[in-house]
Amino acid sequence: MATPRRVVFQDGLEKDFPKMIPKHCEVCRKTDSLMRCSGCSVYYYCTRDHQAHDWPTHKPTCKQISAKRKDVQAEEDKIRARGGLLPWDDPNVNGVFWRHAHLRPYLQAKFLYGEFLVRSWRRQGVEDSLKEYLDILRRNRPDNQGARDSVPGLSIRLGQDQEAYDLIYWWGRKTTQKGFDWADLSQPFLDDKNVDATGPVDFWCPCFLQLTPVVALYLIKFRLLQNLKGIKRLRETTPPGSPTPTREEILSVLKDKYQCVGNTIDHQPVVDFYHNESLLAEKTNHLLQQMTQLYHSADNYNKHMWRLITDPTEEAFSALPAPYTPGSWNEAQIVFAHLYSAWAESVAAVPALRKVIGNAKAATA
Repeated sequence: MATPRRVVFQDGLEKDFPKMIPKHCEVCRKTDSLMRCSGCSVYYYCTRDHQAHDWPTHKPTCKQISAKRKDVQAEEDKIRARGGLLPWDDPNVNGVFWRHAHLRPYLQAKFLYGEFLVRSWRRQGVEDSLKEYLDILRRNRPDNQGARDSVPGLSIRLGQDQEAYDLIYWWGRKTTQKGFDWADLSQPFLDDKNVDATGPVDFWCPCFLQLTPVVALYLIKFRLLQNLKGIKRLRETTPPGSPTPTREEILSVLKDKYQCVGNTIDHQPVVDFYHNESLLAEKTNHLLQQMTQLYHSADNYNKHMWRLITDPTEEAFSALPAPYTPGSWNEAQIVFAHLYSAWAESVAAVPALRKVIGNAKAATA
């Protein structure tokens, strides 16, 4: 068995794991008056001199991403060359691309392009990759390629926890809906918006367990929990008699002072939480209970999953996706590939999960 790599945490984040690089000049880190590389459209520079200076380092990544983008364009050109009503405009085709063999290479090229964008480790690459996978879902609702497994992790990394939650909620609801016809393009698609992220998880535990959404849901709820804890700290540190903070002021403190992340809190009654200590405690306890449910559901289903996130092996980072059986290491590794960056970039998430694992072991000892 592969040995765990040494994971060192500093300020709640894994110290040696690559983090998503923000939009800034690759040479001087300047953040204004930037231009995007015309080749990959992912890297930024403030001057052409800095772009030329960075070219020896940037060249391999730029060439790879540019080649994959050209592959997508080439497949699109082939489709357009066939003439007739284009599939993007055909109401009987747009949504079930995979059913038409000549459209599959186009979807496959987009999927691979999305993968290479993520590998850039740049925020722009993550944003563009998310757009590609969401477009794949719109073009092919049955999602034969599994793009829906890539979307939550990318959304969380961009702070779009609510969008990730909405997608997971919709997909789980429709997957278990008896008689739902994926080919019926008249049906609404991904139309759940701003679903309450403090909602129950019984739906996922244990009757309908897909590992990727369960592990993503745990992280989304953890990040929301951190926001609720931030509101509690704000209540405790605000001097008596101080003016009541507005919703905008509370949200600003959570993000700037307490480094809370994710936008699910934007859709919660934060002012009510600030004023009503019992309501805040009730929601906090609900989240903790839900996270416990999610943790045990995933752990009972796949014993490798949580350990892989807290003590990943070198193999977990380098292994290629492989066929798997439910509960296997290969299955956990695929979920790990989709979500570990989101976990590693979430302050205190992995150390907190380690404590949960330790407490679970102690309870069964």
